[in-house]
Amino acid sequence: MRITFAPSSQGHFDWDHWEWHAGKRLAVFSYSVEAAHSQLAIDTQVFRAGIWQRAQLSPAYRGFFYADPESGAVYRLIANTVGIPSDYAINQGNTILDYGPVTIAGKTYFLLTGATSYINTKQYQALFQKTFAQYRKFEAESKIIGVGTSH
Repeated sequence: MRITFAPSSQGHFDWDHWEWHAGKRLAVFSYSVEAAHSQLAIDTQVFRAGIWQRAQLSPAYRGFFYADPESGAVYRLIANTVGIPSDYAINQGNTILDYGPVTIAGKTYFLLTGATSYINTKQYQALFQKTFAQYRKFEAESKIIGVGTSH
């Protein structure tokens, strides 16, 4: 989400529609980020001089984000790559990030709750799904009970 909304991305944002998601009526906006300003980094391979070589790609991407009009919280961000040159091993990459309220140690935070990624390459297709749950607060406490001196 940080790279999409960063001023340096020079993203273009437009109103799209209303939609019910996660039990809330959310405002849905479309957006696009051109390759020249993309901070999205994909490690892949490129076919050059007759061989596959390691490469990093920063493609253009577009998608939607779902925001609560009352709080401004983003509940979902969808990103789809566009315009990847044909000499790269990857053809398409799509990601859906879901966010929601999570209670940790009695306080509520707005955190990543799920991620789904679809990757299409020249050799395979892959779907990755992750759920983020059981967030916990870790803390350490220590006390010095008493310091004695011996003679």
